[in-house]
Amino acid sequence: MNTPILDVVIGLTLTFLLVSIIASGVNEWLAAITARRAKLLEQALAHFLRDREHKQRFYQHPLINLLVSGRGLQINPSYIPPDNFARAFLDALPGTEIGKPTSIEDVKKALESISDSVLRATLETFLAEAGEDIEKLRNEVEKWYSSAMDRVSGWYKRHAQAMIFIITLCVTVAFNIDSVAIAKSLWGDPALRQQVVALAEQTFGTPS
Repeated sequence: MNTPILDVVIGLTLTFLLVSIIASGVNEWLAAITARRAKLLEQALAHFLRDREHKQRFYQHPLINLLVSGRGLQINPSYIPPDNFARAFLDALPGTEIGKPTSIEDVKKALESISDSVLRATLETFLAEAGEDIEKLRNEVEKWYSSAMDRVSGWYKRHAQAMIFIITLCVTVAFNIDSVAIAKSLWGDPALRQQVVALAEQTFGTPS
């Protein structure tokens, strides 16, 4: 089945794949050193933690504090599981005692201390849905959080795709990757084509 045209296509595909792997690796490295995910999550959490005291208590909660990382510096978590968020969110409400199971009555009392009208209205809606069941209330908070995180994940993916495109352009220019020139070289050099095809077979395996 091997033909010069197929070998050239394989060679170009392998080249583009290697550039893509490099670009993805650079993007992940940049995301790590800039704490991009953690910063994005922190911005998203501002939508939930609208009360200053509530926000401070939330980040001090053991379920959240355990996720904080950094050598000498506090780096907020880049991911918080929905169940951890729901428990910490309710436990950290003003007037509640962190470390003690939060009850429906605790949440109702906390409403009196919450200054943000939007947060208070949201909790009142969840309480109406949950009735006297604290687990139902946590489930409502989890669904609220998960819905928002889906939108955040979509934004991050679009941002990552844009970054990878920019990095790919930079790599292409830096290494002077010219697909036309590569195709001509592969077409005119049978030995080079064989080497590239062999490399592709080692990387992906021989098609059955």
